[in-house]
Amino acid sequence: HVTVLGYDPRYLAVAIRSPTLTCNLVCFHAPSPTGDETCANWWDTFAKFLRRVGTPGIPMVLMGDANGKVGSRPTQEVGDCNPEDEDEGGTEFHKVLHEHSIWLPSTFSSCWAGGLSATWIPPAGGQGHRIDHMALPANWRRAAVTATNSSIDILTARIDHVPVMVQATFLPEPYAPLLQRRRKICNVEVEMKYEKRGIIEKEKEKI
Repeated sequence: HVTVLGYDPRYLAVAIRSPTLTCNLVCFHAPSPTGDETCANWWDTFAKFLRRVGTPGIPMVLMGDANGKVGSRPTQEVGDCNPEDEDEGGTEFHKVLHEHSIWLPSTFSSCWAGGLSATWIPPAGGQGHRIDHMALPANWRRAAVTATNSSIDILTARIDHVPVMVQATFLPEPYAPLLQRRRKICNVEVEMKYEKRGIIEKEKEKI
């Protein structure tokens, strides 16, 4: 049910095709903004990767560390719940969200369950930032609830990243068409075998 579509040291894309869930899932870790072209170039490469592994009609889900802050520029993809000033990484992330029609439930008050919004705490302590996200397809907006869970042990010596959780209720796409297409392909192969067999039998009759 799971097939690897592509990978890189900073991202991995898989196709999930099962009777209960059909989507392309991408995990990623974006570099920290450096003030030069490094960050923008990485996001440009990542955007091209998403276009390559994307499948028309198949929902895409992103999970990862965007190393970017969002919220000060509300759109259909990013809400104004617990906003932070959008930085370079956040702007590049925002572009990807818009292109693929995916949204961040943790930035919408209707989906936020409350609690700590920051997902990363600096090594020296102090104010944390919301840079880790789960981005969902546009048609998964119904009854999506998100929160952070600091009780999950991620085996670090100090508080670092806080896991983000999402619970979504949606109607899965019918899986039957995929099975029908597979059967059709098999039928074509069988027909070709019978056709070849018929040709061979006719040649024998001539002999």
